[in-house]
Amino acid sequence: MTSDDAKVAALRSGIEQTRAELGETVEALAAKTDVKARAQEKVADVKTRAADAATEAKDKAKDKAQQVAASSKEVAQDLRTEPAATTKRAAVRVRTSVQEKPKQWAAAAAAILAFAALVVRKRRRAAAKRVTPQRLRDDWRREWKENR
Repeated sequence: MTSDDAKVAALRSGIEQTRAELGETVEALAAKTDVKARAQEKVADVKTRAADAATEAKDKAKDKAQQVAASSKEVAQDLRTEPAATTKRAAVRVRTSVQEKPKQWAAAAAAILAFAALVVRKRRRAAAKRVTPQRLRDDWRREWKENR
């Protein structure tokens, strides 16, 4: 009978273990199907990431503002003491930039020229629309009457 009791005990412990595993599986499946809870978790995660990103951006902006303030103080001091030197330095910086990045400067110049061409074209078309055959006739008649 001891072997039967041992078998029964083993079966009962196996059943309990299976029930526990099945319970865990059911809980995991229930958690996956709980859309509201998953959405709330996602919202909380997004809020946390957004807050972190905002804090990081704020810190970067603050650092950049401090750098700009320090730089502007230096430039203002330089302008008070030697205005020509500051202008020369700016010209040297531009020249160096053009020498280091000629393709970018060429692209920028081409973009500016294209924009200027579009503006000129638009203005010419607008002026051409104002000159109609009827207007030309009216202008000619008015001038003819004035010169009579």
